[in-house]
Amino acid sequence: MHVPSEANEHRRQLHRELWTLKRDRVRLMNRIAGLLATVGVLLKVDAKFRARLDRLMQWNGQPLPEALRVRLSREWQKVELLSTQIHDLERARRAMLRESRDEAVALVRRLLQLRGIGDNAAWLYVMELFAWRRFRNRRQVGASTGLVGTPYKSGTVDHEQGISKAGNGVPRIQWRRCGRGL
Repeated sequence: MHVPSEANEHRRQLHRELWTLKRDRVRLMNRIAGLLATVGVLLKVDAKFRARLDRLMQWNGQPLPEALRVRLSREWQKVELLSTQIHDLERARRAMLRESRDEAVALVRRLLQLRGIGDNAAWLYVMELFAWRRFRNRRQVGASTGLVGTPYKSGTVDHEQGISKAGNGVPRIQWRRCGRGL
């Protein structure tokens, strides 16, 4: 097993932090939508939420309870903080793409030239897989991400059990988001 160097591990933190912040923001927005659903308000939580909060009414036409309104306001403040942090990290990432002479960032630039590979996928694949690992064949790539089959053979029984899901799960999650299915 190949362990990343300290510099390579440091490179991986930017995209990992960005991924975590985005996941946390979605979690908070879903919590807000769930809290609203408990009083009969079905609303898409988006950037206009703060302006709409004071005008929201329960299913029976009554205003939202004050305790709920205060909680929703606090939850939205967290969403705004995360959005600011996400924006700052994305700006730093764009600056790295423009200015950095790092060979890993050069690999990101090369991947971005391919159709169908976006910013997040390019950073993830390079920093988690290709910047510090040296793969000799496609089987090693599959094994490191858990995208390999798990055959079952016993006597006359012989069938495939699906993918193993061993290894680094982050690229596998990105693969699923890209619509490649699992």
